[in-house]
Amino acid sequence: MTTVEIEICNPEGEVRWQSWTDCPIFDEQGQLLEFQSVGRDITQEKHALERVRESQTRYRNFFENDLTGDFIATTDGYLVDCNPAFLRIFGFPSREQAMKKNLLELFFQDDRPAEFFDTLQQQGKMEYIDITTCKCDGTPLHLIANLVGEYDGDGQLKAVEGFLFDNTDLKNLQKQFLHAQKMEAMGRLAGGVAHDFNNLLTVISGYSQYLLQKYPDETLQGCLEQIVKAGEQAASLTSQLLAFSRRQVMQTREMDLNAVTADMQKMLRRILGADVELVVMRDPRLGLINADRGQIEQVIVNLAVNARDAMPNGGKLTIETINIELDEIYSSWHAGLAPGYYVMMSVTDTGCGMDTETINQIFEPFFTTKETGKGTGLGLSTVYGIVQQSGGHIHVYSEPGLGTTFKIYLPRIDSPLHDTTRETAASPVQRGTETILLVEDNESVRDLAHMVLKGNGYRILEASGPQEALKVFDGHDGHVHLLLTDVVMPGGSGPTLAEELRNRQQDLKVLYVSGYPQDTHAIRDLDTQKGAFLAKPFTPVSLGLKVREILG
Repeated sequence: MTTVEIEICNPEGEVRWQSWTDCPIFDEQGQLLEFQSVGRDITQEKHALERVRESQTRYRNFFENDLTGDFIATTDGYLVDCNPAFLRIFGFPSREQAMKKNLLELFFQDDRPAEFFDTLQQQGKMEYIDITTCKCDGTPLHLIANLVGEYDGDGQLKAVEGFLFDNTDLKNLQKQFLHAQKMEAMGRLAGGVAHDFNNLLTVISGYSQYLLQKYPDETLQGCLEQIVKAGEQAASLTSQLLAFSRRQVMQTREMDLNAVTADMQKMLRRILGADVELVVMRDPRLGLINADRGQIEQVIVNLAVNARDAMPNGGKLTIETINIELDEIYSSWHAGLAPGYYVMMSVTDTGCGMDTETINQIFEPFFTTKETGKGTGLGLSTVYGIVQQSGGHIHVYSEPGLGTTFKIYLPRIDSPLHDTTRETAASPVQRGTETILLVEDNESVRDLAHMVLKGNGYRILEASGPQEALKVFDGHDGHVHLLLTDVVMPGGSGPTLAEELRNRQQDLKVLYVSGYPQDTHAIRDLDTQKGAFLAKPFTPVSLGLKVREILG
């Protein structure tokens, strides 16, 4: 019996399919008598089969081209099928290699498979499951999985269909964002602590230096000098805290990073010692940056000291400068780093390196891996703050035993900028007879400033806040030459007070003082010269010089 399928056209011109089955009929002697043929119209069956084939083709194309990692696996964890995206996500070189891998071992390193299958048996599907695993080469992998169960006639789970989304880049960005938030919060805390300490240090250092000048008694000189020295060391620590919190006063100017590294080379060799080789590679066409030279030098020194400590038995430190353009793809992998043109400086050592846990903490203030008493834990946090305040970004790459590389990206400038720094000659404090309105909410700081300025011959009017200052000014019968005021105070701000007093006396000069140099952003006083700001802690000499400079 033979069956054939034929395609025909009916009288209306419509294509139809027929199935004909021919059956031979034989007599008792086995001789062929005739053929019996049975035909039927199978057009609908043909169309139905074609639709099934098209559906299968569409499904296969969808499966193969889907950007999510699709797979079918047995409950034992062995793959039945997977698509190219699945191979790409896990890094399998071929489908054959993937088929040899047990999916349960790939996904789970604990007792979760039993719990996993129980849930799938009961619910039929599982959505948005977070899975943390590794690629074939051990690289960390974060996945989001949607899973659907296949069941046999008895309703028992027999296979799992899965759809995997690689969430690794997003997870890394979330970690960077959370780390940035933590650093910002710590910066605010550090800046606030530094602000309060600067008020205390102003009083301690100011009075001790005043006593040194006023009473040159040899029996007291040693004690007073120790107080001054301790105050200077404390001021250095608060300065580092302000650097970390990005609240230092910056004196930015156009500069060539190549020139900075060249000028520092001799000093760096002394810092590193004879057993550490220093190699400096400079891009001859390096672009210019706009930054505070002193702070950039501090960044380089801190990184060099950190590298030296990581190479106790000697090694090699390489500093490299280069122009670089960062595209949107690279920027998307690094939170807060905008695409554009940068000058990149890398500092690489061959030291002991760091693990991931250490890398995540190195920029936090007071974090150190050194022995007690051998480090403040502020070196790298200072670097972080300076780079951030300079509009740049810093990234660290390190592995235990393989050394460390710090990469600093600073925005490249296209046009020259005017040098905003101005050297102030160190001259003796000049006396004066002008009238100064002193406004400071901290009583100890106010008393110190009053004593120093009155000792220099000035007439002092004082107030503890803006409202009292207005009353004192209005009640004074005479000319006020200078307003010496804190920037932020309870009940108002120094810039607002200056504006109100200038409405009363247009030629009033202003000098702002603050232990929180970020307060300079609150100054919108265009009539006040740019240099009219004195940071706490100040000394009697620096206060006297600055007042005389503003008064002229």
